[in-house]
Amino acid sequence: MEYLGRVIGLGQSVMDLQQEAKFANLRELIESAEYQNEKLLIFTEHRDTLEYLRRRFEALGYTGQISSIHGGMDVGEREEQRIFFMSPEFRRLQGISDVDRPSARVLLATDAAGEGINLQFAWIMVNFDIPWNPARLEQRMGRLHRFGQKHPEVRIFNLVAENTREGEVLATLLAKLDEARKDLYNDKVFDVVGQLLQDFSLRDLLRDALLESSPLTAKRRIESNFATQKLRLAVEEQRKSASSFGDVAKRLGQLNSEVEVEQFNRLLPAYVQNFMEKSAPRLGIRIEGDLSEAARFSIAGAEGKWLYRLADAFPKGLPDYLSVQRTPVLPDPDHQRSIFLRPGEVVFDTVCEETIGRFQTDVMRGAVFCDPATEKAYYIAVYTCQIGERTSLREKTFRTLSDRRLIGIRWDETEEPTECPFNALLSLLAAPRSLIWKAGNLLLNPEEQVRKADRFAQALADSLFLQQARSLIKAETVARIDDLARGYDFIASDLAKDRGDLARRVREGDEVAMPALDDVRNRQRQLEEEKTQSLLYEERRADRMEIINLERIAVALVVPDPSPAVREAYDRNIEEMAVRIARNFEVDRYKARVYDVSSPHLARGYDLESHRANGEKVVIEVKGRAGRGAVQLTENEWPTAANVRDRYWLYVVVDCATSPTLYRVQDPAFKLAVKTRQSFTINLGDIIQEAERD
Repeated sequence: MEYLGRVIGLGQSVMDLQQEAKFANLRELIESAEYQNEKLLIFTEHRDTLEYLRRRFEALGYTGQISSIHGGMDVGEREEQRIFFMSPEFRRLQGISDVDRPSARVLLATDAAGEGINLQFAWIMVNFDIPWNPARLEQRMGRLHRFGQKHPEVRIFNLVAENTREGEVLATLLAKLDEARKDLYNDKVFDVVGQLLQDFSLRDLLRDALLESSPLTAKRRIESNFATQKLRLAVEEQRKSASSFGDVAKRLGQLNSEVEVEQFNRLLPAYVQNFMEKSAPRLGIRIEGDLSEAARFSIAGAEGKWLYRLADAFPKGLPDYLSVQRTPVLPDPDHQRSIFLRPGEVVFDTVCEETIGRFQTDVMRGAVFCDPATEKAYYIAVYTCQIGERTSLREKTFRTLSDRRLIGIRWDETEEPTECPFNALLSLLAAPRSLIWKAGNLLLNPEEQVRKADRFAQALADSLFLQQARSLIKAETVARIDDLARGYDFIASDLAKDRGDLARRVREGDEVAMPALDDVRNRQRQLEEEKTQSLLYEERRADRMEIINLERIAVALVVPDPSPAVREAYDRNIEEMAVRIARNFEVDRYKARVYDVSSPHLARGYDLESHRANGEKVVIEVKGRAGRGAVQLTENEWPTAANVRDRYWLYVVVDCATSPTLYRVQDPAFKLAVKTRQSFTINLGDIIQEAERD
């Protein structure tokens, strides 16, 4: 025992010397001129080593700059340490509050951080210990080398003892990994490490290297597992077996376009603010202040008692403030709470439900609007269309709701109904009912007028939206069937292997194997039946798509605007002149391709889309004035400006009748909001003051 104690003591001394040597190299790295201002992720195998490194770093003056993640922490503690390690810029992008609080420079981690934690805001990793299972190297590397990594390269340092058998084996392993990556020109080599090394134990290799006369056997085994051709085949097999369905790369251009369109059509935040400010007084809600910052929220008398239904969602009482911003500034953040209003948030959704419940009947009776850009009256109707998937081709029950859309329909007394933007009413002004006589023949038999729109909406839903949904599913059918068939084949392969093994055991006289063999045979039959049904279902899935519900939710009568002042502001000739001046400016200044989207029925919230030569895309709302009157932004234009912000420009051309002058304001929702107190009329003096100095 005394001899064993001396051996263990000598081994511990050698390990301590190795630790000191590795820490000296680590310190040299962290204090080098190249990395002294960078964040480092340091992996170690054991928590004891992690605590050792923490003590050493703190002794060097790094107290308060070290975060750590290990297996003894719960999910919340790990996330808190990850945020502590996160840079302020990345916290801001993630929407995390208190972005400027201190940030750690070093994250010490065991392999508890090797799975499921994203750390792509750092780009330097140190393996203080090499894991016994080399597949864990892949998991460690994946913490940094993932989507969202902004640095052009990720650097990984492995601390391995030189001139030792252990060091030779580890160096061979790491060198072969890097060599394979370079030979294949593909970082996917790390994605197949786990597959190649399922039966590969680094612990066993190191033991063999220590007990044999040389580490050559271990090195040869590593070289065999990491032969370039073997890796290439593994990478190719992974590529083939990977699902092609939903491949983002193939649709990236389309998805980028959809995201860009969605940015200009999204609901948040100005539409939410506009809705809340108009609905709150009618629902017994008192809002004091500006929702674009933080507005105090309370119940106003008996009309607002319905808000008590939110008691279950807010057991400590209703929030103090409402805001359309994620992180508003509160007067007393330690004792006050705010709600970020948005679709899906309980206060906003409850207000929407109450508004619909109280006023849906009024909406269905209809309303009258004025359109200063039209010369004859017309109707607008809005429908909601739900598309779902039937359980089978014979049954009328539906198991999923796959799409829900709003449809806008417009028609007048001389034209058949046509599709129009469902938000077209947002750009119009309310009109007194005394102007309803301007509707003329549209007032004759209004029930038939609406029925005509209903028939057109149904035809539009069937021919356009339903067919689009079916076409999308058909386009994915082949890939989905391939995915399903591949999945069933994998399961069938495993069952076939099990059946072969059990059949061999039965032939050898193993009586216990017979019931298990029967069970595998039954599972094979069931799997084949399930595969046939699933593939058949997928083939017919597009035909199962149907219109579940088409409901008219609003109808409005729109008449020409009688106001001379408004008529002058919308004078067609003046507006056309202003648009020409704005277009010419973009072409001359930015060599841009400019598209006119000013047609009122498009309801874009701006007049021009300018695609500039430098790749920038901006949108422009043009206002023309014969003289120098104030400028109005409609309830569609203002929210769009508030949503798009820096890419939204207000171009105002004044004195069009005499000597046209152009004033340009970028981000008018921000620069002019304070001056206008969120109204939609802007004084020309404010526009000139905030205009660009060309």
